[in-house]
Amino acid sequence: MKANDLVNKLKDIAINYKTLYVYACFGSPLNNANKQRYTNNCDYNRQPSRRNKINAASSDTFGFDCVNLIKGVLWGWNGNLNKTYGGAVYASNGVPDTNANGMFWDCCYNQSSDFSNIVPGEFVWLDGHIGVYIGDGLAVECTPAFQDKVQITAVGNIGAKSGYATRTWTSHGKCKFIDYSGSGGGGGSTGPDQILHKGSKVMINGVFKINEIKLPGGKYKNGAVGCYDLCYGSPVGENDWIPCGPLGECQSDKERANYDSDNINVGEYFICDKIFTVIDVEDPTNDTPNGVAILEADGVQFRMDCGPLVEIAD
Repeated sequence: MKANDLVNKLKDIAINYKTLYVYACFGSPLNNANKQRYTNNCDYNRQPSRRNKINAASSDTFGFDCVNLIKGVLWGWNGNLNKTYGGAVYASNGVPDTNANGMFWDCCYNQSSDFSNIVPGEFVWLDGHIGVYIGDGLAVECTPAFQDKVQITAVGNIGAKSGYATRTWTSHGKCKFIDYSGSGGGGGSTGPDQILHKGSKVMINGVFKINEIKLPGGKYKNGAVGCYDLCYGSPVGENDWIPCGPLGECQSDKERANYDSDNINVGEYFICDKIFTVIDVEDPTNDTPNGVAILEADGVQFRMDCGPLVEIAD
């Protein structure tokens, strides 16, 4: 999906549709059947105040929560009152069913706390909550705060705006399912073709567990980590160690990494914001169905599974 199409769709929902914050709902019209479904699906919606709001909603009201607004649109939501999910098709278009933190840390790249370079269509995030920047210092978010629905709010990191509630976010980033070409951005999964080749610019997308470790010394001046998720198996192959230099220690729930840490240990987790240039690509095999990319860090070449790599430039 193009960034401008995402922005226009979200603005349209916020301005032209009746919506209500309904936890774990990705665009269902609140008819009697769906009211029954969502007032019993979780403790949050079973609260008397929430149950009453859902039951009081008109049948042409659509339910969303923060991340399910984004997922619903990416899954094809089109405001169809005759469809259980408003026209959305669950887990379609390659977009996973994940929470707000997972959508940001697993599905976005170029995450930054500097909002001076944000472009429309980027996701804005704080722990447990997510929205989309639509330009002019504004974002669309679905929240029980303020108006209790899909709404346009001011991005406090840029500045308050008259007539809008203000939300200050922690970070923003580009989503790999969005094409940012023409938006001042560097492309997403539908910009670059995601077919890796020598010279591709890529980022490692996700949070990964450290299964083995090499201490600093020899060719690994900063040490190296072995990650079974990135090298298809254990123990780590001779050329599958990832140099520690560009890695950031983080928590498994994707809290922001500490790039100043020199104490990365087995059992901990890491992320990586570095942009790599692909040196070579090995074709898929039965053992490596995604193919293998050859990258370089700290002057050392290493192999890793292509699956978690996001091409940000051909």
